[in-house]
Amino acid sequence: MRVLISAESFLPRTNGVTNSVLRTVRYLKKNGHAVLVVAPGEGPTSLDGVDIRRVPALALQRFAQVDIPGVSTNALKRMIQEFNPDVVHLASPFLLGEQVRKAAISLNIPVIANFQTDVSGFINFYGLTTAKVLVEKRLKKIHNGSTITLAPSTDSEAYLLNLGISRIARWGRGVDLAEFNPRWRSKRTRRSWGAKEDTCVVGFVGRLAPEKQVQKLSHLNDIGRMTGKHVVQVIVGDGPSRTSLQKSLPDAIFLGHLKGEELSKAIASMDLLITTGENETFCQVIQEAMAAGLPVIAPEIGGPRDLIKDGCSGLFYKPGNNFDIRMKVLQLVSNDALRNAMSENAFHQVQTRTWTKVCSELFEIYESTLADRVLEGQAS
Repeated sequence: MRVLISAESFLPRTNGVTNSVLRTVRYLKKNGHAVLVVAPGEGPTSLDGVDIRRVPALALQRFAQVDIPGVSTNALKRMIQEFNPDVVHLASPFLLGEQVRKAAISLNIPVIANFQTDVSGFINFYGLTTAKVLVEKRLKKIHNGSTITLAPSTDSEAYLLNLGISRIARWGRGVDLAEFNPRWRSKRTRRSWGAKEDTCVVGFVGRLAPEKQVQKLSHLNDIGRMTGKHVVQVIVGDGPSRTSLQKSLPDAIFLGHLKGEELSKAIASMDLLITTGENETFCQVIQEAMAAGLPVIAPEIGGPRDLIKDGCSGLFYKPGNNFDIRMKVLQLVSNDALRNAMSENAFHQVQTRTWTKVCSELFEIYESTLADRVLEGQAS
């Protein structure tokens, strides 16, 4: 099969969209399929033998990472014709993805649109409510104008249906069970944080940007005193909010952006993970933390609701309720037995969600989409 993937965001940016595209590309290439990635801005032009066609783009860094493409739909149409794909996969389409969609549809190529980013939620968070109607109108146009839309979670599917979008299939995310695993837990790493054997390390992993609401962690500064335990907060990630967060979290350890073995060791060496963003369509870091044997505390909204079994593999807190975050963290920090039981449950819960399995599910969607196209042609 020949698959063209339009990535709304891609390397050198590292985020959920980039990660899912990389995993999809590698799966398709490994299984003998031809792949072309179209991505905005400067960056690598090949990866593992797969061509990446870069299109000019203006990069916006301050808020949620956005690349505004400067390419015509006709140029994209020529690019698509040259590659001659069987299907076009749009990863989190909004700007570039909409142009690629129009070009592909004009060539009668089926389009699979993967909804990954809650653009409307970000608009609300930044107080740009006047733009919400326009954003949701565009989302409806993109997804109803595609052959099928992929939703990563129950809440995302409900949101899309409420917008009036039809033809929706569920497609989640996988987790790398070798990269995220309790075996990476490191005494040396914990010692570098000042953690002792009985220290409880409370971690956060993600982009340090306003919409991630990491400042909520400042409500945990006195957790050690409240529980009588030695507690260390460790924050992995970087972004525009880092300087302000270092002021509001003076005792926290900021490790910056990590990848590879450093990231594996950091996550596995924590004792629990907290996520604070309330606009997550999936929240991949939850699965990664669970694979490393961590219970996760997350807001009961969006993608996390499908990933955590409340009271079993983690705990939910009420969105927007900082007191409830404190209560849930206090509960796990002060109860070693409960935390250890949740750790084991979290590890076992994700063992079947490998990227190979998840990408094979995606390929089945490609195949069924093509089969439906053949049946439609026969019927006409």
